[in-house]
Amino acid sequence: DREPISSSELVKLAGQELQWKKSTTYTVLRRLIDKGIFRNENGTVTSVLSREELAVAQGGQLIDDVFSGSLPLFLTA
Repeated sequence: DREPISSSELVKLAGQELQWKKSTTYTVLRRLIDKGIFRNENGTVTSVLSREELAVAQGGQLIDDVFSGSLPLFLTA
């Protein structure tokens, strides 16, 4: 909601909203960057995927993981 945001501002926000330490914020951010969800260029964090694109990707991953990629099995469940 607040992008683009500086990484230092993100640390402050995560501390206030989630009670995360600086190291936790940077660890989670690094993992999300590795997954291609965010990017951090020159200390400015922006999203690569929209909320909708992320939801679609997560839904597809759920079907793959739980239902072996079978949409009919998912719908039956």
